[in-house]
Amino acid sequence: MERWREYNVGSLFNMIRDTMPRDRPGALSDSEYLDIIARILQFNSFPAGMEELTVEGVKKIQIEGKDGPKPVPNGSIVQLVGCLTQDDTKAWIVTKGSEPARTERYRGSTDEELAEAKVKPLGDHTFQLLSIDSLAGFTPDEHKGHKLQVKGTLSGLPDRQRIDLSSMEMMAEGCGE
Repeated sequence: MERWREYNVGSLFNMIRDTMPRDRPGALSDSEYLDIIARILQFNSFPAGMEELTVEGVKKIQIEGKDGPKPVPNGSIVQLVGCLTQDDTKAWIVTKGSEPARTERYRGSTDEELAEAKVKPLGDHTFQLLSIDSLAGFTPDEHKGHKLQVKGTLSGLPDRQRIDLSSMEMMAEGCGE
């Protein structure tokens, strides 16, 4: 559960399709892979849905424990949107950050991810940004005050959350007040 919680079932589907069977990954039909997913969910006491599983539909099903959703675990690869700024020490931070969500893609984004990020509302989280200088072609000063999509590895401490960056992409020139 800890490995897959807060992912969507589509991530599990992709992993199974891309790695199984071991000697011929991707050799089964989507329908057969969906049957495997259904069996895994059933075996692990997840409630049955109202509709048949589809490749499009599994992306909309969140994997959660019996107690409901929890914060994304430390060490997870996440994406979020927020406003790029600097704190009092001139360290780069994201303010008004959305709730971090797990993602399969460590670098770059699909067209679908970018479209979702552009309309994703800002939140109330603040994240310290690590490794911002290592992002090729990204100049933070040029994007200060912009709404960005941030991807990287989440590490939370009791007094602050940090993202070790893998990519940042501008969503809007302003951050909306």
